Amino acid sequence: MDRASSESDLATVKQIYRANKKTLGFLPSGAFGERFAAKEIAIARSQSDVLGYALFTTNQAGELRIAHLAVDLHFRGQRVAEKIVDYLKAEFANLARIRLNCRADFPASRMWQRLGFKAIDRIDGKLAGGSELIVYHYRLNDMPLFGQVVDEAKAALIVCDANVCIDIKYPTRQRHEASCGLCADWLRQELQLATTEEVYNDIARQDEPLRSEMLTEVKKNWRILAPAQEDVEQQRKLIRELLGPPTRDDDASDQSHLAIAAAANAAAFVTFDKDLLKRAPDILGKIGLRVQKPSAVITEFDSVVRSSLYQYRDLRKSGVERCRVKSVKEIEIEQFIEFSRGENEKQFASFLDGVLSLPKRWELYQVIDSANRSMSITVATQENDQTTAITHLRVARRLSGTRLGNSLNEYIAHMPLGLQRNRPSSMLTRIDDACLSPEMVSACLRRGFFAASGKLWRVSLSGFWTQQDLVDQLLVLSQSFAMPASICNRLTAMAIAASGPGNESVALDLERSIFPGKLCFGGLPSYVIPIRPEWAQELFDFRLWDRPLFSPDTQLLINPDSVYYKRPRNSPNTNGARILWYVSGDAKKGGNRIRACSLMTKGVSSTVKDLFREYE
Repeated sequence: MDRASSESDLATVKQIYRANKKTLGFLPSGAFGERFAAKEIAIARSQSDVLGYALFTTNQAGELRIAHLAVDLHFRGQRVAEKIVDYLKAEFANLARIRLNCRADFPASRMWQRLGFKAIDRIDGKLAGGSELIVYHYRLNDMPLFGQVVDEAKAALIVCDANVCIDIKYPTRQRHEASCGLCADWLRQELQLATTEEVYNDIARQDEPLRSEMLTEVKKNWRILAPAQEDVEQQRKLIRELLGPPTRDDDASDQSHLAIAAAANAAAFVTFDKDLLKRAPDILGKIGLRVQKPSAVITEFDSVVRSSLYQYRDLRKSGVERCRVKSVKEIEIEQFIEFSRGENEKQFASFLDGVLSLPKRWELYQVIDSANRSMSITVATQENDQTTAITHLRVARRLSGTRLGNSLNEYIAHMPLGLQRNRPSSMLTRIDDACLSPEMVSACLRRGFFAASGKLWRVSLSGFWTQQDLVDQLLVLSQSFAMPASICNRLTAMAIAASGPGNESVALDLERSIFPGKLCFGGLPSYVIPIRPEWAQELFDFRLWDRPLFSPDTQLLINPDSVYYKRPRNSPNTNGARILWYVSGDAKKGGNRIRACSLMTKGVSSTVKDLFREYE
């Protein structure tokens, strides 16, 4: 058992897919390439033969979602599927659960129960009709925090134009299969398909009987978006600056679709319109909305989902700033109270007053926007020399579900206490907040926290670590009961595994988990990459240039994930590595030296146009 690692493996996987396409559904060839590059195709092999495969994704809810599980006809009845699933259980034991959808009328639906999966729900099939789907899951980590995240995870919003809606409805249309790829069973809970109220004008221009049939179809089976008109008009103004005033009814409808989709914070707008697709890079740069064919959404699934989590365009003029709170009056308290969990304004204000009265014991920070409105709060105390406890970690309620709110979740999860200059000896950060939002929990799990005993924990081990020193340090933490033994055991197992050949990915995960510590073992390669001072200040070097942390010129800092474009010459040739940033420029200003270190999680080679389109 391993991951597909060669073009021959990929070709055989596609061959098995084509033989089982009737039950697996449509998947563009490019989507196989994307999952292959992400190492998300598990295969069972016997010598040189690929017996079967599982194509899967992992998401922001801490889940592994199985999209395909198929076995070559010649090898069925040999427990190949069971071996593939067992492999996924072992490889992704740190996630919350494995989840999949299976049609109730397929014989395979009975297999999942035999493999230990539980049928937790039943949902409708494709938009165009189809058998009921059974939602199966296998719990990997029985933690309340995980359950909270998974149950309330949000799918990426995909807005379809009228022609895509029509293509999905009618099997005789040329683009029916390609459009129906968006409705595949495995995507049923990953993508929210919708259209806009402008679709009614598009349908009105159709001939009968299609006009009447589609009107009924849209009203019955489609979610119709109608965001606040003020937000729509703001987006429409930006679109007209780019595309110009519409000269035809079709153009006016296209611009209305785009404005509504952007105002609704959609991840992508799906169309076959050649003119819109030609202007897709410009539209993405202007309003932050991806314009794609249905097949491109599936092929670039990871990028589409990421764009629904957070996006830089929401920060360009937000002027956010982090500061220490001096008075309760500075905070919009009602934005951070969880009334449904028994909190009330009077008690919350009293608690914060108590925090501010003991500044040597407690710290209270907030992030504010350019209008001095509260965007987030963090309340922390130094519990002992080893542990910092965070009692409250909240993002303002008005930002829930927005890209700006999700960007803040990612940043705060990455650095909940800023740069931690005043607590150099602290090795553990524990989040005790029982009212964490699902989005915050999910972001924390992505940023190196572990869930145990109903809390979130992160280990910060400064300095350089040999394998033995790291294992010894983890043992000390476990024996002192400073951190749950389950987390120590997991990190120890990673340290042992990282030293083996070909385990650079384990070393990468381990180094991420002990940030800012660095490993002296594991074979994780390091590359020196030159960077200009003006780019360095935007990505990491704000201290060097003596600017406010969140000034308009440095707002990329709020996003802990970045993409750096580089010529292929002398570039890293691996998906796991350290990047040592060599900043050029005046040595008196800190230039001409290595200034920072990043973890490289993915390397992609392609044309400038394609790379920018995917990672902008």
